[in-house]
Amino acid sequence: MSNETFPQISYFTFLSTHSEFITLDNLMKLPISLLCLSKKKRQAYFVDFINHTDPYRVRKHSILFRCQRKLAKHLYTLPLDLFYEYVSTLDVVNRRIVWLQHTARCGSTLWAQVFGELPGWSVVSECQYIIHSLLNEHEGDNIIAFSKSAEFKRMAVAGFKFNMSRFPPDHSVFVKGATLQDMSLLQPIRGSFPNLKILLSYRNLLPSAYSHCNALTVHRLNAQAISAQMERRRTLDDYYQRFWVYCHCQPWIYSKSLDTIDLVLPKNQFEWYLVMRCSITHSIRAAQDRGIDIKCIKYDHMLKNPRETITAVFDYIGIDRCLVECALRSASQDSQKGMSFSQDNSVKRKPWVVSAESMKRCLKIVQFFGHSELEFDMEMPSTL
Repeated sequence: MSNETFPQISYFTFLSTHSEFITLDNLMKLPISLLCLSKKKRQAYFVDFINHTDPYRVRKHSILFRCQRKLAKHLYTLPLDLFYEYVSTLDVVNRRIVWLQHTARCGSTLWAQVFGELPGWSVVSECQYIIHSLLNEHEGDNIIAFSKSAEFKRMAVAGFKFNMSRFPPDHSVFVKGATLQDMSLLQPIRGSFPNLKILLSYRNLLPSAYSHCNALTVHRLNAQAISAQMERRRTLDDYYQRFWVYCHCQPWIYSKSLDTIDLVLPKNQFEWYLVMRCSITHSIRAAQDRGIDIKCIKYDHMLKNPRETITAVFDYIGIDRCLVECALRSASQDSQKGMSFSQDNSVKRKPWVVSAESMKRCLKIVQFFGHSELEFDMEMPSTL
């Protein structure tokens, strides 16, 4: 395996030069995190951070995949078969694991930081380790076919298992899912970890959408550009088109969600978010209907009564109630302080305004997923 260095990171691309070869044992002793797996190149890729900082310090690195792009110092490559061989030696399947799916702008980072400050808990926050193979190395219908294949399951379980191995053996692990990929992992992961508990963090529809647009302004031009491309040609022959459409439609469980784009092409960030939000919650309902045990946490409840909500979650997981006070102190802090999409920065921006034409498209989007209106008090099944 090689240790490669590069001067600067931008978006999804690393410019690297070969530095040295190191042993597998020495690699695993480093404070590395899993970046991605490549089926086509048969490689696993890892990075370590500048100054060897801990990539799992969730107060500092609340979204791992973003920090990996910005802070990586070395890129390490390992043959995929050797990665599988190494992972097969790990004894982590009996860990207590809590896996939080979420719809974005719904308190998921807050929950990651609550668990990150509990004694005996470690956190993996948004590791997108398989999205490269899923979307960059596959096209069209083949993406969904690959997501249901034995090879995909092997990659998914191996990456998840590696992430669980990076902590002391007596630690429980809280996994904050990566919004753009984790619904694709739901089927293969749940059967491989007997002590896994799955949660969904969600929020009422319109507050989520407005929060997303006010906070993540970086996506506004991206959304418009993708919509313009899609108007010219609906074929997803461009990687970024595939990335954008599949990550918003989340067709891994409910494949018909892709039909939304044929029914009404979203024209802006607000509309694209509605597609993603509805796709995720619809898929969670579908998974629950199939018998997958998924408990839900409503952020609106957390805002009104944080003590009651935290206590309900802790009781379900089996965490002593004496730690509720610790969790309340953690929850009182801005979980994204210092980031461009923090609460402080969001409230300073001009609020998003939905035009009358956009409202018509928004209504068609939510109606596709079985909702009669945009503004309603949503209650997911099995909400704690």
